[in-house]
Amino acid sequence: MKKQILILIAITIGTFSNAQTLLINAQNIKSNKGQLLVSIFENEKQYLDEKPVTTYIIDKSDILQGKKTIKLQLKLGSYGITIIDDTDKDKNLTTNLIGYPKEGIGLSNYKLKAFKRPKFNEFKFNLNESIQSIHIDLTYL
Repeated sequence: MKKQILILIAITIGTFSNAQTLLINAQNIKSNKGQLLVSIFENEKQYLDEKPVTTYIIDKSDILQGKKTIKLQLKLGSYGITIIDDTDKDKNLTTNLIGYPKEGIGLSNYKLKAFKRPKFNEFKFNLNESIQSIHIDLTYL
């Protein structure tokens, strides 16, 4: 029994030591209404299939001057992150009849220049520090 507990403790410590802190500085958030959907992608296929590794639902009640810092724990690796300003809390990006977003959207270290879908390589980044920051500016139509 003692041996099993020691093994469990070793596995737990190993798991947490692989986690890196990612600070996402989200900016240009229009209001504190709704929630933010922060989706984590590890590759192009996940992004194109719109199947992130995980999506975090983030409360917006503490937005200050259109800004919010989001703290996540991730393993070392390459990621692409999207944020949707889900003002209607439907857990999807709401679009108009021609497909343009009605809600704000932002991508990791990428400023939307036009409402065309960027390639994964255009917004992916390497998480390679124990504490690392990125900026995501939300864009609205």
